[in-house]
Amino acid sequence: MATNFYNKASLVMIPDAPLDGKLLSVKPEDRSGDFTFSRGSNLAATRVGADGLIEKGRENLLLQSNQFDTTWTKSTAITATSGQSGYDGSSDAWLLERSDGSARYIQQAISLSGINTISFYAKADNENWVFVGTSSANAQCYYNLSDGSIGTKGSLVVDANAEYIGSGWYRISMTINGAFTYIRIYPAVGNESVSGATDASLFIQDAQAEIGLAATDYIESGATTGKAGLLEDEPRFDYSSGATCPSLLLEPSRTNDYIQSEYLYNFEGNETFNAATSPEGVSNATKLTKTSASDQFLNILWTGATISPSTDYTISLFVKYSGDDVDVRYEQNSGVDWGAGWNALFQVRSSGVTKSTTSNCTSDVEDYGNGWYRILVFVTSLAGATPASPSNLLRLIGASGDEVLVYGAVQEVGSYPTSYIPTYGTSVTRNDDLCTATSVEDLIGQTEGNILHTYLRYECDSECRRYE
Repeated sequence: MATNFYNKASLVMIPDAPLDGKLLSVKPEDRSGDFTFSRGSNLAATRVGADGLIEKGRENLLLQSNQFDTTWTKSTAITATSGQSGYDGSSDAWLLERSDGSARYIQQAISLSGINTISFYAKADNENWVFVGTSSANAQCYYNLSDGSIGTKGSLVVDANAEYIGSGWYRISMTINGAFTYIRIYPAVGNESVSGATDASLFIQDAQAEIGLAATDYIESGATTGKAGLLEDEPRFDYSSGATCPSLLLEPSRTNDYIQSEYLYNFEGNETFNAATSPEGVSNATKLTKTSASDQFLNILWTGATISPSTDYTISLFVKYSGDDVDVRYEQNSGVDWGAGWNALFQVRSSGVTKSTTSNCTSDVEDYGNGWYRILVFVTSLAGATPASPSNLLRLIGASGDEVLVYGAVQEVGSYPTSYIPTYGTSVTRNDDLCTATSVEDLIGQTEGNILHTYLRYECDSECRRYE
């Protein structure tokens, strides 16, 4: 039957094989059916991949990420020698060695702010410590390369980690919430000690700086930044809800008004960052732990923009059971005038997450697999006013010591949820998906023919329609 449809079709697409921003056609063979996609220079879009995980666009913001004699500058009395045995079996590692007893380093100038993670691979040589510094004295950390322990770190360091790779190699990572203008790597002789031994040295390889809470797979960069994952010129083939055949995700522009979608730090109890694997398959989920039997609140910060009157809003968060039966209630901050108080209760259990009661709103739950659920609240504002306190609240209800995992907060204008939009210090707008073709009108819309092996999902401002 499929062969018969193929023979009759005037246009056949290959949704799993995009190339250079195009959705390729295998029929007609002259490729006149190819579609071109673009969201501008915008890596804010995500999709659910065939593995069921949220996929983002990723970028290594460093230049010459493993060429430490180019855009990297050196202080005096230090050398960087290439051709060393690397963590990956290559000869791509570098020996960083100083020739006096003073603090010596290599450096790359880079201007970043908000949530960013610096990472590189390191192995001890003559000394066992490495120090990672930046232009901010509060954004730095010491690492012990003999056992992976973390030494002194600055107040802007959200998380620091030394992951053992094998053969003495560690992947060093440091997540910073703040602004800085350069990154430095120092051979060190101990915790809080970057001077003393005249021959302090270590091996390094594959440096990366990226937006986000956790170090992701290394991306090689050269004269320009390195990019990977879902890029701005790629069609988004989406496997949401466990689909085995993808839909083509075309969405309007939306803005996530929450300024920290993953760095959910404003909790009255304890937060543990990078505590578990999130719906994107990276260890950047946050664990919230109650420290009191009373209800405790997570303030989710947002832009503080005026709530527009008679406007639909969709508010969402990913949650996961973490060993305790807890209830979470999403509710408006008392300082935000939506025109009517709203709240929605959700029950988090080992069997899953279910919606419960609501007030002045509606709610829903979406299963994202691996124990993760997206809880959703739909609110229509009645009157506009500037918020007195720029946040909404997540109320955690349970016993002292109870825990829950959270990730990916979104507040967007609209009556339905769109794909996740990550933010790391400011609100982020995902551009709309542009899909263009120059001659496809000659291939579809005729009196006969079918489009095979593509499932087109188009989302407009008022409803979601699906076309086969």
